[in-house]
Amino acid sequence: MEHRGSGFLVNLDHEQRVRYHLWWRRYLLLKHLTWITGAAFVLCWILVLAKTPLGAVAAALAKRAFFACIALAIWIALLDCPRCGQTFRGWGTEKYYGDECQNCGLTRTELSSIAKPRD
Repeated sequence: MEHRGSGFLVNLDHEQRVRYHLWWRRYLLLKHLTWITGAAFVLCWILVLAKTPLGAVAAALAKRAFFACIALAIWIALLDCPRCGQTFRGWGTEKYYGDECQNCGLTRTELSSIAKPRD
């Protein structure tokens, strides 16, 4: 029985491991920053709606957090696949929220399982 993606890690040379690992680290950084800015946006608007003394500052920060969250989300959506070079996520496809490249089928699970390459 053949499993899709089996042998993926075995066939990678050092350069590919480095490229995939760096791509994965960048992806995680952007994903975490998107969540943090999204949470900051929600928190700011809670402060505004609660009419706290920090409401005016929170309103100004909420706008910046919102635009930062949108920019980061677009940046994640436009990341190129480290294997094939095409956009990792497709625009307007039914698999937009999927966890695999729309072109070559490389999955985030495969990318996350690559250990940090040794020098």
